[in-house]
Amino acid sequence: MNKTPQTSEDLPVRIAFLNIDMGRERTGVENSSLRRATLFTRALGLPPAILTSKYNPFLREAETELRQAGSVPREVPLHNMYDDFQDAGSFDPSRHDAAALVRPDQYPELNWVAVAVAPDHRVLDSDGTLVMYVVRDRTTRQLSYVNHFRDRRKWRRDVYDCRGFLSRIQFLAGPGSEVTQELYLRPDGTTAIIKTFRESGGKRELDLIQLVARNGQLIRTFPREADLIEYWLSCYIARDDARHVFIVDKNRVFYEPAIRLKERQADPSRVKVVPVIHAIHTTSHTQTVTGRLNSNYTAILNDLSRPDALVTLTQAQREDILSRFGNAPVLAIGHSYDSSVPRGDFSARDRCKVVYLARYSPEKRHDLAIRAFRKVVDRVPQATLHCYGLGTPPARF
Repeated sequence: MNKTPQTSEDLPVRIAFLNIDMGRERTGVENSSLRRATLFTRALGLPPAILTSKYNPFLREAETELRQAGSVPREVPLHNMYDDFQDAGSFDPSRHDAAALVRPDQYPELNWVAVAVAPDHRVLDSDGTLVMYVVRDRTTRQLSYVNHFRDRRKWRRDVYDCRGFLSRIQFLAGPGSEVTQELYLRPDGTTAIIKTFRESGGKRELDLIQLVARNGQLIRTFPREADLIEYWLSCYIARDDARHVFIVDKNRVFYEPAIRLKERQADPSRVKVVPVIHAIHTTSHTQTVTGRLNSNYTAILNDLSRPDALVTLTQAQREDILSRFGNAPVLAIGHSYDSSVPRGDFSARDRCKVVYLARYSPEKRHDLAIRAFRKVVDRVPQATLHCYGLGTPPARF
């Protein structure tokens, strides 16, 4: 009996959320993506994959913590571009002793001096000249990286993956120890990626990315990180015969690679791209219809025929975008939240207490909030401002 040929509509659907990172300290966008992953898994029965593009040697440590806390459902895989190209998943930490990496007995001719305020070591030669600085994680005491010195200048940095293998080597030059070349290694020590940098306008910028096979043979070259990401996404969808929906949370990094991949498909249903706007789409909150576009969303909004849909977090923003750019598949879908958390007793709230919830990062403008709140205190002397967030508050607070 002849089997009916399978059409694209018969293929399974794979959903992926595209983010830069998913580390220990996460942005609001990344946390919202995690909550959405839980919603898709538990409410819709559609567990997505989370795809990240940033090199992060502590990613799997953060992933373990997130899964133990229940923030990432076990059905949701976390893929990383560098992990995939470096074949890091093949490494079995149980068969290796991470504590055996870079030990004093391996360098008997050198003098190891413990640092008083950290689990680090300064390593000196027989003349007392610094040749290495060995840095370990403050919490786990695992090897993080080693800086190498020559003629009192840092010339090389070895970065170790939290699972216990040398993962990246950076070659440094100049008075500021700028990166000139990076080697990304597989657990077996072979080189997977080579990045070279050039000087331009007084700054170092990426010149070329080389993807390398285990035998050293050159596989491909890429002039930009975005091109490497696009190639990685093409490898990702080639893993199975399915339709893929990319929900793009970090558009600055992922939108163009994802949309170019979509437009290269012979079957337009093979890849769908749905960007999410996580912030105001213009540079001014008073000019949402006429103001200059937020650079993170310019490529999307300048041609709304390219994405399959666009998600905003509020109905007001959806209407602003439709008013400015005309009819388009724009949907207002707010952030998901944990409905099991009990509602606060609003009758007992302190009406003069203001809470500013944001990670401590310059772009969150805590300084502006504090200066503005002085005007509030001038009018309402009993008013108080309370800041909560990840990271370290600036000393000038």
